[in-house]
Amino acid sequence: VFVRVRPLTPPELQKGATELPGLRLSSTEPTEPDATVYDDTSGGCSSAIGGFTGLIGCTASNCAVFERCFEPQLQAVTRGGVASLFCYGYTGSGKTHSVIGYGDEQGLYFLAAERLLQHLAGAGQGLFLQASVCELYNDEVFDLLGLDKVSCALRIDEDGQLQIIGKQSSVPLPASETAALEELLSAEQSQELFATMITRASGLREASVFHVEDLQEVSRSCVQQRAAGSSTEHAQSSRSHCIIRMDVVNEALLKAQVVVDEAKAVIPPRKNAVDNVMVCRFKLLWENISHGLFPVSAPVDKSDYHVLYPESGFYDPNDGFEIDLSAGMVNGLVRVKGHEADGAKSIADWAKHFGVPELVFGLTRSKILYAEPGRWEALKEILDLKMEAMWNLLRRANDDFVQAVKTLEEIKAGGPTALGGRLLLVDLAGADYDHRAGKEQKETANINKSLLSLKECFRSLANVSQTRAKFRNSKLTRLLEDSLAPSACSRRRNGESTSVMLVNISPAEHLRKMTLNTLRYGQLFAAAERPHKGCAHTPSQKQVATASQEKPVRAQCDPKIREAIFALYGEHCPEKSEHDIEVILKRFQGKEAELLEKARGKYCSQVNQ
Repeated sequence: VFVRVRPLTPPELQKGATELPGLRLSSTEPTEPDATVYDDTSGGCSSAIGGFTGLIGCTASNCAVFERCFEPQLQAVTRGGVASLFCYGYTGSGKTHSVIGYGDEQGLYFLAAERLLQHLAGAGQGLFLQASVCELYNDEVFDLLGLDKVSCALRIDEDGQLQIIGKQSSVPLPASETAALEELLSAEQSQELFATMITRASGLREASVFHVEDLQEVSRSCVQQRAAGSSTEHAQSSRSHCIIRMDVVNEALLKAQVVVDEAKAVIPPRKNAVDNVMVCRFKLLWENISHGLFPVSAPVDKSDYHVLYPESGFYDPNDGFEIDLSAGMVNGLVRVKGHEADGAKSIADWAKHFGVPELVFGLTRSKILYAEPGRWEALKEILDLKMEAMWNLLRRANDDFVQAVKTLEEIKAGGPTALGGRLLLVDLAGADYDHRAGKEQKETANINKSLLSLKECFRSLANVSQTRAKFRNSKLTRLLEDSLAPSACSRRRNGESTSVMLVNISPAEHLRKMTLNTLRYGQLFAAAERPHKGCAHTPSQKQVATASQEKPVRAQCDPKIREAIFALYGEHCPEKSEHDIEVILKRFQGKEAELLEKARGKYCSQVNQ
């Protein structure tokens, strides 16, 4: 965890802004352990915030920041791992300047990609970068790479991985591959058939980066497409979280991934085609579908299945007990027809009632009777052939998908070491204390809410909080979970992973409160080296320093005053955690009664007004 202090801006100097006493403005040496960034000795006591990996001073360029903070982490990418950088700070503290760059000064993402491209070119193995850019604005995800901004959705795939879904396109399966059932059904019956459309859902748009000149498209999208507006400290502030991802790929890997995606898209409509034949069978061959309870020893026909109950077979109605599901199954209790006086019971209790060792849920059916002799048998033969054809197509689609995945994994396993490596740079929107109304206040509320969720995840990972890290509390933490704490199903679970946080702060004295809160936020990330023992999300490797908490220990105060302070903040500032209130108490050590009076004057007077 590194801290970067920006210089005072010309507008701040014109307004007479002064530098925060106790804030270190010059860079620390790489050999200096546990860098102390702030140490206020005013009032006769020391209140220090330190334990960071290093401090980057006001005069340092982005190039110097990159070489000190992030360049060493690129070795993980060259070994096929992931290097992540999170840039956090109060609004107007220089985060976007650091990550994206400004004017002629390139940002950290550009410098990292440039250095990686140099390494890949030197290896001579046909590797290059595949870049994507998205933002999280007002709790919605947008794809920024391209001429227009595209709204996206989040989905969990069958492997438990979070996927960002962009534009979708659909084409129908050929009529010959859908069993052409409409010719057998009425127009009304055909309405119940499932759609057999091949839907291709693209992820984030990507740009191939072979040379540094190709990065200009990424820079343009980040600057022009990203949501911007005014904050309380900055007239042109980034109002969204921006995530830049760059993967190390080659042509063979990209082509194999396309084959996997194409094969995967065909399977759902193939399954629907099989289900449609089964729907047709229950329109033309079978009727009077009923539910019942049957002994486990009773014969069961599983040659057909009902699409609503695919796991249930068909029994002879004389072998069991018909049940009434007109009112549904309430708390696992059902009623048996002919035994209404016995009320509703569980399946186990009905087994005891009838003296049967065990009962199972099943279906019954009866043949549809046609006036034309042989009509039922003719329809069954037609539908049997169609079912066999649809099953064969589905099996072939599944085989094609399995083979495509196998080929992709072989390419990854047999490719260069760097293949599959990833760079992830996150420019977090600035926290703000915004009392404005309208659009700006909504933006700020969403930003602060997502940053609070991220903070609570840090607290859990650092054992400050005894609760499990709740990554699903916000879309931001859901998007970053795979970088902060890969889950058991993550493809990165046993891969090399390194994370760096760059904490950006302003040296302005009038922003003292925001600066100190930002530094404490960074300390939580530094302390997240060891996950909570009850958390299944265990990072493979975290190259972060463990930061200490503030040096002074809170003196004991009157328990009644302490209780009143917690109650007051709990009522009027529910967004503050117990840790936040403890930090406030530390700052007012020995002056807790004064703090209580100030808080009452501030919040209670607002309520009265």
